[in-house]
Amino acid sequence: MKNEQFLRHPDLLAMSIACWREQNGELRRRLGQRRLEAAVLAETMRELRDEIRELQERLRRSQDHSARINPNSHAGGKRPLGRVLADGDRPIDRGGPRVVAGPGPG
Repeated sequence: MKNEQFLRHPDLLAMSIACWREQNGELRRRLGQRRLEAAVLAETMRELRDEIRELQERLRRSQDHSARINPNSHAGGKRPLGRVLADGDRPIDRGGPRVVAGPGPG
């Protein structure tokens, strides 16, 4: 029997079709499972995002409340605790101890 005849043999074709159907069914099952997992993850992420928003709102209200109780505190988040220096800025001399910079990178 030649190769072409063997590949076209009805039994071999039937077995191949059965195998392909089985593989196709398995792939569809796995795809469905992945879709369900993705839906669960998406819902969990939505819930976490909502929880984060709620916590941020509670933190903001708490800071606002603290700022009303003690207006001189930094709890309101209105002023930064430290000053970020831009290029060329010099730190403000507040009379503290002097720090001498070490040697630069070699």
